[in-house]
Amino acid sequence: MKTAVRIFVDLCIVVLLVLFAFSLLYLHIGSLEMEPTEEDQAKALVAAVFGMIVTGVPCAVCIGLRATVLRKRRER
Repeated sequence: MKTAVRIFVDLCIVVLLVLFAFSLLYLHIGSLEMEPTEEDQAKALVAAVFGMIVTGVPCAVCIGLRATVLRKRRER
């Protein structure tokens, strides 16, 4: 059972990091329209930052859980 939880946390880390990378890419590229206006670019910026926050925080929590488990395992 412990192995299943560890694998689940590892998969969550990977998925969240990929989603974070896509948000970062969207932040760099901006709006995907042919001729974006300043309003479209602003909306893209807000969406990218929101996506980075939504994926970054849970990823940091999962990484913290994983680090705690590794530290406890080394102490044994």
